[in-house]
Amino acid sequence: MTVIQMDQGMDTGDIIAIERTPIDPRETYGDLQIRLSLLAAGMAKSLSPRIAEGGYPRIPQDHSQATVAPKITKEEAELSFERPARLEYNRFRAFTPAPGAFLQTSFGRIRIASAELLAISGQPGTLLGGNSVAFQEGSIDLAEIQPEGKKKMSGRDFFNGLRLRPGASLIA
Repeated sequence: MTVIQMDQGMDTGDIIAIERTPIDPRETYGDLQIRLSLLAAGMAKSLSPRIAEGGYPRIPQDHSQATVAPKITKEEAELSFERPARLEYNRFRAFTPAPGAFLQTSFGRIRIASAELLAISGQPGTLLGGNSVAFQEGSIDLAEIQPEGKKKMSGRDFFNGLRLRPGASLIA
């Protein structure tokens, strides 16, 4: 989290303070956003008196290290059974809660609300049992999902409602 002195450019002002925080390997974008907002509030509270007095450090940014972060589109949030499970789990984390990670399956679009990475593997795109679905190099437990046009439910309830058994293909 960085506090900067605003100037004419976009995010180009001098650095006032930096706080580093680890990201938990199970933390979603939404979880991180809440945690960072609390961290930012604490930084603002502790730095405000010094900023008001004008007695704060200013470190010029190294603009050669700047990167552009383009806007994320809904299409980017589509997960693929053909990519490694760890990559797709991390993409789920990055797109949750918004714009919302989803899978396009033979049973329609399924938005993923809660998931866990698993080490078990199988044929990509197949149901392994319970909530577990195989991807390349592993699987993901779809703990809570939202099928298109329906309310959130457990992955188990969804798959049981379709009477799917382990080995059933979800590939559209």
